[in-house]
Amino acid sequence: MHFRTVGAFVEDLLARHQQQTVLVITYNRVIELVFDHMFNIGPWRRCEIAVQHTAITHFEQINLPRREHWRLHCHNCIEHLAQVANEENACS
Repeated sequence: MHFRTVGAFVEDLLARHQQQTVLVITYNRVIELVFDHMFNIGPWRRCEIAVQHTAITHFEQINLPRREHWRLHCHNCIEHLAQVANEENACS
């Protein structure tokens, strides 16, 4: 997957789903490329982005004067897995 392809995908989502919540399920390489696009890094990243399996990354597009275009609420959040682990232990 290429940096520009993911950037175009993100921009297409924005155009099609203004003022909506969009859920994208993907794998870690795409999440890394989304970070590159959001932070305007381009294809020459100098830092590896850790991504846990089934983790949640939450970006929000904001339209406020003199503010950045994106807000990162969380990355690599796995709290939702604690409930699953508790339910599995209860069944044992």
